[in-house]
Amino acid sequence: MGIIGDIDLFYMFRWMLATFCTIYVIIYTFKTLIGWLKYFQSSRETATMGRYATVLLLRLRFRRFTWELCQIAVLLIILCYVIYSHYTLGKAT
Repeated sequence: MGIIGDIDLFYMFRWMLATFCTIYVIIYTFKTLIGWLKYFQSSRETATMGRYATVLLLRLRFRRFTWELCQIAVLLIILCYVIYSHYTLGKAT
């Protein structure tokens, strides 16, 4: 075999794509949060709005959102199973 003979290109592409997407999402989320912080500190009215939004988030009752939290947990379990399956099937071949 040649230099690339032992490397699975799809496997390498999949992990590179996952890495780049993860880094992009982290950077974009951080940039958006910084933008919101700058907006809420721009004037007195928006600062009051920012404090009000913070108080609303702190007073959030999780009992109301139990069903949504259960859905998130089930989807996370499915995601972990899919990742585990890819890892297991990747080693089997």
